[in-house]
Amino acid sequence: MQSVSVMVPAAGSDVCRTDKVRPAGQSPGPDGLASDSVALRYAYQRGQKQSFYGKWSEVNGLSFVKDLKELSANGPDVKTPNLVGKIAVIHIYGNGFGGIQGNCKRKEELQAWDQFIRVWLLWNDGVGV
Repeated sequence: MQSVSVMVPAAGSDVCRTDKVRPAGQSPGPDGLASDSVALRYAYQRGQKQSFYGKWSEVNGLSFVKDLKELSANGPDVKTPNLVGKIAVIHIYGNGFGGIQGNCKRKEELQAWDQFIRVWLLWNDGVGV
């Protein structure tokens, strides 16, 4: 009971597509067939996420749509008929601050960067960060 034991999957068996370590089971995971533990966590987290957004949308008077056609449909108060049937996709990415801070080799460089950000925020009312 005190020695380490390792269970090696049988030759030719699939490997979990998510963690690429455990043997794959029959359950789907985020990347294909997953081990039982990955599949259980994936199902639990998915349920928690749907529950959270479901409660949030009810509180805010919103509802989910079933497809993109329903999402792009406009109600009776259409103000821009040229946008009927269209949706916008916004991709937001990091601001690169971590890379800039990582390039600061000395304490003084990091302090100067910090001071620059503070002044910039002061002059721009925090917009654009």
